Amino acid sequence: VRELIFGTMTTPMTSVVHPDPGGVQLPVATHILEGINFSSDSPSTFQNEFTDPIKHFLLIGFLALFVGAIVFMFMSFQRGQKVADNIIFIAAIVSAGAYYMMMNGYGVVHKTEADETVVTIFWARYVDRFFTTPLILLNIALLVRAEAGEIVMLVGNDVLMVLAGAIGSTQLGSSKWIWWFISMVFFVLIFLQLFGFLAKVRDDEDVSTTQGIKILVAITFISFCVYPIMWVLGSEGLSAVSLNFEVGLICLADLVSKIAFGFYLMFGIDSKAEETVDTAERTSLV
Repeated sequence: VRELIFGTMTTPMTSVVHPDPGGVQLPVATHILEGINFSSDSPSTFQNEFTDPIKHFLLIGFLALFVGAIVFMFMSFQRGQKVADNIIFIAAIVSAGAYYMMMNGYGVVHKTEADETVVTIFWARYVDRFFTTPLILLNIALLVRAEAGEIVMLVGNDVLMVLAGAIGSTQLGSSKWIWWFISMVFFVLIFLQLFGFLAKVRDDEDVSTTQGIKILVAITFISFCVYPIMWVLGSEGLSAVSLNFEVGLICLADLVSKIAFGFYLMFGIDSKAEETVDTAERTSLV
């Protein structure tokens, strides 16, 4: 267990510099992608580096998200292709694609830190979150009947949060912590707005699924909190925990934020709404 959580994540390595045909040396890292190593590492290189727990977590993430996406698609057709069902299907299938990439060694790069240690960065995570986390938030916004301007602000803050975290993952020294802090500013703005939505729902007597929406917001908040915490403790930040633990916990957070969220949305929120409609219809007939 100790090796799984606190095992070795980094390997000392000298920065690589590749000469071009003209004899001018081209540095591996650029100013923007400061620590990223654009070497000739192939996907098979990363596959060979992955420990068995990492391979298992990535496989579990892919299979769970893919099967969940298929279920969401089937349920969407069964239920008349509701907007919320289609949104969560898209989120799950995009995330499954990202896990399939990482499982096969794609969407992964090495980053050389300032102390010459090399860490593994899964940049496919940020591509995944760039598309899927706004969809999750959009579902909540639609449930609470948010205004168009509120939706734009919510989704915009989320996109900026993901981008800031992605840029920070490529930086060295204090620069990466500045970008993490910027990302957290948008994180706080997102959940201030979501908690504001809950107050709006409580004031709306026509909404019969207030408790269910609270649960969805709680699921989103808890799972989203894992990402910045693991950014700090994982390979992007302090490398205080092993890559095994980092990949496993983020996989769990992804499953909760998409699969658990989606199933509760379909069978919790919507079932309550349908029961309310049925009760109203029976009352009107009487």
